[in-house]
Amino acid sequence: MKMTEQTFRIIKEQVERLTALPYGLYHKKFAGLDLKAMASQEEFEKLPFTDKSDLRDAYPLNIRAVPEREIVRIHSSSGTTGTPVIIPYTKKDVDDWAVMFARCYALAGITEEDRIQITPGKMCWLQ
Repeated sequence: MKMTEQTFRIIKEQVERLTALPYGLYHKKFAGLDLKAMASQEEFEKLPFTDKSDLRDAYPLNIRAVPEREIVRIHSSSGTTGTPVIIPYTKKDVDDWAVMFARCYALAGITEEDRIQITPGKMCWLQ
């Protein structure tokens, strides 16, 4: 699928922002790549993308894209097949998720009369 110029520009800016952070997964993963010179979707598609092992290797919080003080919630996989994957969330992330879930529930026909149970695998506390 062909990206629009606007989509390519937004993605390029995001990748540049992530790699500029002094911590985290992408700073290391894209080290040595000249992302400012990336001029096309084809060049973007050649970047090394993230897989599950990258997420596990980033344990506990090296996947974050903000300073640690901005993280207000952490979700974790169970880790039953390896190191748990920790996903940190900012206040804006939590607020955005609330809006997205409300839309999904409404689309599924769920009303204020219904109850939903979300059952996590296990709790994980970081110290």
